[in-house]
Parts: sequence; structure tokens; C-alpha cells
Amino acid sequence: MLNKIRSSLFDFRAISIGLVVYVYFFYFKRVFFSASQNRISKKDKLNIIHINTFDKGGGAAKIAFQLMEEQNRKGHDAKLLVGLKKSDNSNVFQIPFIHSRWRKYFKRATEILQWPGLLEFDSLFISRMNIIKSADVIHLHNLHGDYFSLFTLLSLKGKKIVWTLHDMHGFTGHCAHSFDCNKWRLGCGKCPNLDTYPSLKKDTSAFLWMTRKVLFSKLNISIVTPSNWLLELVNESYLRHLDSTLIYNGVDTSIYKLKDKTSCRNHLGIPLNKKVILFSAELGVKNIYKGGKYIDRLLKDQEFEDVLFINIGGDTTLKKDNSWNVQYVSDEVEMANYYNASDVYLYPSLADNCPLVLLEAKGCGIKIVSFNVGGIPEIVNNSKIGLISDKYDFKSLKGNFNKVLNEIKNDELLGNIKTDKIDFSLERMMSEYEVFYFNS
Repeated sequence: MLNKIRSSLFDFRAISIGLVVYVYFFYFKRVFFSASQNRISKKDKLNIIHINTFDKGGGAAKIAFQLMEEQNRKGHDAKLLVGLKKSDNSNVFQIPFIHSRWRKYFKRATEILQWPGLLEFDSLFISRMNIIKSADVIHLHNLHGDYFSLFTLLSLKGKKIVWTLHDMHGFTGHCAHSFDCNKWRLGCGKCPNLDTYPSLKKDTSAFLWMTRKVLFSKLNISIVTPSNWLLELVNESYLRHLDSTLIYNGVDTSIYKLKDKTSCRNHLGIPLNKKVILFSAELGVKNIYKGGKYIDRLLKDQEFEDVLFINIGGDTTLKKDNSWNVQYVSDEVEMANYYNASDVYLYPSLADNCPLVLLEAKGCGIKIVSFNVGGIPEIVNNSKIGLISDKYDFKSLKGNFNKVLNEIKNDELLGNIKTDKIDFSLERMMSEYEVFYFNS
């Protein structure tokens, strides 16, 4: 009985603290953050801090890490601040753990109230870090992942803040991708997709949406989107008042480039007399959001005698006659070998912005078959690069897949990133960000 009373008191105290903190920041935001931000004067060297959930794993982490490395090569002083550090890179720093009894109260309040992105305690103190104090540019990436409080932005008064949106999370009630739900346009609530990442245990989407809207109405942040699709959504959201621009993602074209197909197949032990279909995603065909169910259905729907399916990103490596499952390939050169050894990259993703895997596949000259979702049509434009299928339509996907398959000759390399109208190189991306830092 006594334990139940203590637990109830603890929960009440946690909720009270959460409310006090919320009201405190809500009503005193003007003290901590003015509506203006510094414009950067032209100089040869910038101090740039990128902020992301991780430094390794996922497209956002890869872009943040590559930007940091390229900016350091160009003579700038760039660092990456993360919620969880996975590499041993000396320019990557993890948000310090704050040893305080208040920390557990904030954590408990977040769990009870279901207010992700508001009361993450450790991030509230990053303005005290020397790397933040000396920064000319704070470059935000993914802020979801239970590591960053948006109230932290209130303490970065006077800093130039750039935010690259790698998904829709910046203007929805909670989800990274809303799929066919449009409630984010007017205000969330009665969320039909509470399980969509980052998930909620109870529906606080309306409260979170409104809180973010009010918060961002007082902040002056420069927004970057890696696709025109997402830029158009930003201009329809509560972020429409912010300066925004389109900067496509880029890949290292010195790695993801055309290679001899025969040499790559011999290196990987892939038969020369097969048409090779490649799919890659975390968890492989088990990944729901990358359309694994469509690939599974495609494999069961018809017989393929001269085709080898290679799935990269599965739990284990298992090679059968016409189907290989390969564990995640971290080495980029080796991944480029898999692209070059393949004929078709099958990517039936259900939601995406500007996926790096498609840029990598294009650089290696293989055809792509995908759905008409997000920014994918801007990469795969129904040309010799590949074919776009009707959204979530298996019949359309199957038809395009068979069409491409029938056109393939094993000795022919199709497509090339250099023939596209858009430059998807890492160098171009780096250059456009540098211009945006100064001019936005």
C-alpha cells in the first residue's frame, strides 16, 4: 500500500514538474530567444556543429557525417553532436549525461505525458558546451529519437540555425511520414497511425502539433529539404514562414560509379549468366516501410529461372540458388560492387524523401523500379534511369519490373548518374550548403 502511495506521489510530482517546465519555457521564450538570428559574415573558416540522433546508421546520419568530413577537408572546423555516438571519430561528440535527480523526473514525466521532443533533459544544457558557444552555424538534422528537446533551441540565441528535414517529423504531430494522412495541415489529433515511428502510447498528437507550431512561430530557422516534394509540404505547413530552400542529397561519385560488371560479379561470387535483382534496406524484406511485403509477394507470384534476387540488410547471410540474403554491408566500396554487379534495383518504398540508396544505385548505372511516393520521382523519372509505379499498386510494380527484366542484356550497363539533369554529387551538395549558410 505504501509503495502504491509513493508511486502515485512520484507520478504526480513528475507530471507537475513537466507542466512547470513547459509553462516556464512557454511564457518566457522571448527572454531566451529573439526572433532574429545572426547572419554570417564572409570568412574562410566556419565553426559548424551538426546535430543528429546518431553518427552512424540511416540516411540522416550519413549526410550529417559526410557533410562534417567534407567541411573539415575544405578548411572549416566542423563537428557532430549526437544523442548516441557509434563511431570512434574524434570530431563526434555525444550529448553529455547530466547527473541530476531531476533527470529521472523529466524522463518519467515524458513517459507519463507522452511528450517526446519536449522534456529530454540532457539536451537542455548543450548551450554550455564550448563547441556550441564557439559555433557560427548550428546545423540540425533528425531531432527525433528521444534525445533532443525543442526547447533547447530557445537557449541558442543569436546563432545561425539551419535545419535539414530528412522526413516530415518537423511539422507533424509525431510521425516521420504521414503516408495518406493530411491532419498535419490543420492540426493533428485522433491520430490513425500512433504506431508509426516515432510512436506514441497515447494520442497526444494534437497537443504536440500545437506546441511545436507555437514554438516555431517564435524561432527564425533556415529550412533545407532534400526534395522538392518535401519543400512543397513545408510551404503548406506551420513552417511556411521560415526561409526554406531545396538542396538535394549527394553521394560520393568517386565510389558510386560505373565499374566492370563481370569483375564485380567474379569478386562477389555472383553467376555471370543470371539477371541480378538487388534490394537493400535495414532488416531487408522484413522492413515494412521499405516495401518488403511487395518483394515477398513478387517472389511468390511467378517463377524466375534466370534471375538471382539479392537482399542486403537481413539478419543473416544465406545463399540459395536463386535467392541470396546478405547481412548489412557497411563498406561503401563493397556496396558499390553489389550495385555494379546487379541489373535492377527494386525499391518499393512506402514513404521516402531523397533516399541515398537510389542515388548510389544511379551512380553505378543500374535501372530502378520504385513507387510514386515522396521525392522518389525526382530521382527516378520514367527514363532510362528506371520506372515509377503507381503508388502502392502491386500490379503496376509487377508490370514495370517485368518490363525492365525483359529489356536487360547481361552484358549491357544501363543508365548513369552523369546523364541525369540533376547533379547528385557530394561536392555539389557541400557547395550549396556553404552558399546557404551565408545567404539565408
